[in-house]
Amino acid sequence: MKIIFPFILLIFLTSCSGSNPKETAEKLEPQESSNSEIDTNTSKSVMSTPCDKMDSLLSLMDSLKYADYSLENDELIWAYSSQVDLLATKCAKFMINNGTCQPENFNVCWSADSVIGILSWDTRMGGTFVNVEHVKFSKASTGAIFYKSIDREKKGDGDINATSYNQIAKLPISGKDIYICKGAGKTSNPTFYYSVDVVEITKKAIVPANIFPDAQSEKHVNYDMMEIYGDMKVLDIIVLPNGDIQIPEFKGYSQPTGNYITWKLRNGKYEELQPYEAFIPSGYEILEIKEGRIYPDGVDKNDIVMILRDTLELQEDIWELPRPLIVLKATKNGYELSARADHVVMCQDCGGVFGDPFEYLEISPETIEVGHYGGSSQRWYERYKFKLAEGGNNWELVETVSGGHSVFDEDGDGEVDEYEETTQTPFDFGVITMEDFGKE
Repeated sequence: MKIIFPFILLIFLTSCSGSNPKETAEKLEPQESSNSEIDTNTSKSVMSTPCDKMDSLLSLMDSLKYADYSLENDELIWAYSSQVDLLATKCAKFMINNGTCQPENFNVCWSADSVIGILSWDTRMGGTFVNVEHVKFSKASTGAIFYKSIDREKKGDGDINATSYNQIAKLPISGKDIYICKGAGKTSNPTFYYSVDVVEITKKAIVPANIFPDAQSEKHVNYDMMEIYGDMKVLDIIVLPNGDIQIPEFKGYSQPTGNYITWKLRNGKYEELQPYEAFIPSGYEILEIKEGRIYPDGVDKNDIVMILRDTLELQEDIWELPRPLIVLKATKNGYELSARADHVVMCQDCGGVFGDPFEYLEISPETIEVGHYGGSSQRWYERYKFKLAEGGNNWELVETVSGGHSVFDEDGDGEVDEYEETTQTPFDFGVITMEDFGKE
């Protein structure tokens, strides 16, 4: 087809000589016709849908772009752009009613459930910028829904988000029809990007769904190829079946690390998944967390100590579940599990009438301390201190402190009656590692 363009272009430019470009554009504007026209020379049925017309018009515009530059050609392309806009909407309606098409000069992307589609086409006028326009359309029960977006108007800067979409997936958000659309685009010559855009299908329109932090509906990653050296692999954004997305991680400006940052969909909103969350078992949540340098030979990043609780704790009669204490050592590529102890932290029901006995978690270099407080009229407290053993492989119990007081002034002196505080060390109980603590 490209072979005959120069011949067609020569005839077209000759016929346009001396005429007004806008008048020529009006004469060439595609008119309404039936879905099928008969070619009398071949006696074969030739389809003439809005999609075919749009494809042909974009092909003609593409030929004009690569022809010798003239102001007349430039004006013709601008004039044809408005015709493409009209045909794009008609093409979207056609695809809703008649299925899909196989275009050459524009891109069509459908969601996996065939409910929402996006039609994208490039109207770049030359130079270094790209201007991609879109029509979003839906087969929702409320009928055909269209959403026209021109990035240059929408963003105010045509070289930021000229996206051509290649994947659309429905997010598992109850009661709403929300879709995440993934694509890629190119801005100036050395720069391109991957992007995700989240939209919601309402009764009357397709609108941005602001479910990222700061009321945003999109995330994108720019790559400046002039800033990427060697064999660094350029990673794409990944959309997972559960709606989570993985976005490439950068160090400094335009320096991909080769790792991903996961954004997790929680209660209808996206939250950045912290690296330490990978060590939280399914069915658990954080009760307490502390960050600091507790390993002397660690990297220049804080270590993590977490106390977890089973999410079933909030249900009645399920109060005696263990609360794991997790120690994570910072590494160059994230974290590694250094220790786990399931019996250092008392259960939710272990405080008696007072309630949950957990009081505090404190960390300092080579030291972790956990405190508890509970009882009823007779209150008690217990504190456990662990130190990093020589060699840095184990955490060992080095001190326990226990005591208490009565809530009543039993001797009538006007002061709280304190019980004798007891302190024990390894001299009293021997060597006990954090993992073995409380097993007996």
